[in-house]
Amino acid sequence: MHIVRLFWPGCRFITSVLMRGMRRIDKATERCVMQALVTDVEICGDVLRVVTQGAPDLQVESPADLLGQLRADHEDYRRFLLEPPRGHQDVNACLLYPPFSKQARASLVVAAQFGFAPVAGTMIMAASAVLADQDPQPSSERSMQFDTAAGPQSAVLTRDGEVSWKSAPPNVLAAGGRLEVLGRTLTFTIVDTGMIYVVAEVGDLGCAMTDRAALSQVGQAVAEAVQQLMPLSTLDLPHVPDAYLVMLVGQRRPDGVDVAWVSADGLVAHSAGGTGALAVLEHFSQSDVWDRSHWLTVSAPGGAFDCVIHDAEAWVRAKPRIVRRHQLLA
Repeated sequence: MHIVRLFWPGCRFITSVLMRGMRRIDKATERCVMQALVTDVEICGDVLRVVTQGAPDLQVESPADLLGQLRADHEDYRRFLLEPPRGHQDVNACLLYPPFSKQARASLVVAAQFGFAPVAGTMIMAASAVLADQDPQPSSERSMQFDTAAGPQSAVLTRDGEVSWKSAPPNVLAAGGRLEVLGRTLTFTIVDTGMIYVVAEVGDLGCAMTDRAALSQVGQAVAEAVQQLMPLSTLDLPHVPDAYLVMLVGQRRPDGVDVAWVSADGLVAHSAGGTGALAVLEHFSQSDVWDRSHWLTVSAPGGAFDCVIHDAEAWVRAKPRIVRRHQLLA
């Protein structure tokens, strides 16, 4: 059990004791029932599901332990959040837990279509919007910090609803690489932005950023080729995922670039994602295409993110929209 704060319209907060366990027993049927209180947030066409109550009850001592235990023991809860009839392939989620540090508002773990992950920029933005909506303040700008397995993450919210995610600068794991994909040679960069991305330029393939079937095929081919060339297990990274994520880079414009986010199993997202946008900007910086200290607009069919990378921090900004609050049961 945890002491948590429940926020309701018209009052500051009510302090209550809640069971955070993911299951209750249906006395009529004697079966376990999974449940969650969630808020769905839309950012650049993607649906981000913020779990504010009902996450698995875990006894852990750090954000890393939180992520590890969810990965090891609670895959069924991730599927419960995302799969039909409660979800679909364009829904991703995050779980909020009490913070481990005094500075943080909450601890956050991503429950994505491809598995549990340490952090996602869009999830920090979505969770910040949800908590700010529950706890309105008169100030024109406010900030929130989260504990994650990728380290402290924070967001700044403005009165007009825009949210800027603040992160550590990306870490380049490999740059200037080349690989053969579908009969063409592509250049690529491997970037750690809290998630591990392969960024590949696909302009020579004539692949439209709106053709999800073609993007899926190319993304899977890139992920497989890089995994063979540089297996993730050789990178010696904490919380290493099972497979690479892929950012496919298309046409560049004076102020930005068109991209597609693709998972290793071919799922194409509507947006570039916050971590994906930073990976693209770092790739451009490595190839001297763009000065990373200048804002870049990274666009996907669902919308665009603006991002910048400084020596000590990186920023991604977008405008979340709360679309629904509801309870999930199974």
